Amino acid sequence: MAVAARKIGDPHLDAAREPVALRLQWYEGAPAGWEERLRRVPRSNLLQSFAYGRAMRLTRQLMPRFGLICEGEQEIGLCLVQEASLLGAHAVVIDRGPLWYQPGNPDRDEAFAALVARLYPRRLMRFRRFMPEFPADPTYHDLMTRQGFRLARKDQIGQRSLWIDLTRDDVALRAGLRSNWRQHLAQAERSTLTIEVDRTGALLPFMLNRYAADKTARGYPGPHPSLLRTIALPCFASGSGLVLRALHQGHAVASVLILGHGRSATYQAGWSGEAGRKLSAHHLLLWRAFGTLRAQGYRDFDLGGINPEQAEGVTIFKKGMGGEAYELLPIYR
Repeated sequence: MAVAARKIGDPHLDAAREPVALRLQWYEGAPAGWEERLRRVPRSNLLQSFAYGRAMRLTRQLMPRFGLICEGEQEIGLCLVQEASLLGAHAVVIDRGPLWYQPGNPDRDEAFAALVARLYPRRLMRFRRFMPEFPADPTYHDLMTRQGFRLARKDQIGQRSLWIDLTRDDVALRAGLRSNWRQHLAQAERSTLTIEVDRTGALLPFMLNRYAADKTARGYPGPHPSLLRTIALPCFASGSGLVLRALHQGHAVASVLILGHGRSATYQAGWSGEAGRKLSAHHLLLWRAFGTLRAQGYRDFDLGGINPEQAEGVTIFKKGMGGEAYELLPIYR
């Protein structure tokens, strides 16, 4: 399918460029084949994983369709599309796609937006939710509007988070920590905290129970524990789930849940009791997670989102790890 694409920011070059021809080929193979393709994506995300698609089918009745993006006969990327139909109504959801094997081509980005607009044109009783994996840049907003997409809300903000580069060694990672964060880590390392590492899911019920209680008591936003469980179970089954738990004098004081996708992993949820906060247990948990993930072959670690307006303390904590910040476009209809 030929889709015209413009070179962002230079209409004179646009007219001289050949249209980018993209098509979606639906993947019907095993989860392992999709996961292998995710490994070809630099800095993938959990929302494009097979586990996430399965969870949305079970909890939201959205049917996942796993699309391979092809340019001619060459496979160049992937995108999870979720659909649902009822009594003539049709919903189509794309969250944080597309993902490219070689990102950084604005022509392809616009060609994909045009392809989505052509496959799922605006019509009566069609609900479109498109949260593209595009940077929060005015030129990319213009790209989306050129292809007929409108912001779902004018005041919304897209995903914001930080990436930790796990290809660096411990010396470089520690040097990248902000001084206050490094001091808390040193305090935790001097303490009598011990860290348990679980790759089987044995600690998942404990983690989710403590997370649910903490979320209710403190009233912070976050995914429902049942949804987290539905996403996490296939991750542990495939070897891409991880729980780390901190113990002090035999008692659990903090824990974190991390889920892998391709060569990347995401900090999905955490919990810390009063004793854990006093001992800076979360600093030690995440520091140990860096090394554990690197040993498993992960190259990048997404810290799971920041929200300076509504969660300033968490944002400061995550920024203290010295990651590379990013912000994406919000939701379009």
